[in-house]
Amino acid sequence: MTIPTQVIFRNMKHSKSIEELANQHCQKLTIYFEKIVHCKVIIEIPHKHQQKGNVYQVRIDMAVPGAELVVETKSVNGSEYEDLKVALKDAFDMARRRLEDYARKRRGNTKSRTVKPDLQEEAELREIEREQMEEFSRPGV
Repeated sequence: MTIPTQVIFRNMKHSKSIEELANQHCQKLTIYFEKIVHCKVIIEIPHKHQQKGNVYQVRIDMAVPGAELVVETKSVNGSEYEDLKVALKDAFDMARRRLEDYARKRRGNTKSRTVKPDLQEEAELREIEREQMEEFSRPGV
């Protein structure tokens, strides 16, 4: 099944090869979750840098049954994406992980946190048991 995909370019010229690459990545996501309704990829150059060159950001919006999953590459600790293909690859890697997590939750395969026992309640139960044992062990009442 092919996913309806929309690729949007902002502050840059449209590139047919990059659009095809984004479409291929979107289609590969069906391996991890096959019920993707729609995938929108936004590729942009947020600011034109004169000293550094172009820095790219990629945002992926995926519509799945019951939710909308959003992934976005942002510059972290000064590391910015100056290569568009690397930015696309990283964004789709994040999207894959997000889809895997969503699919796991939907199937119910997530670990649930164990509830810590109420210590006060446990102490009261032990006291009641101790009293019952004392009553039972008393001779000839």
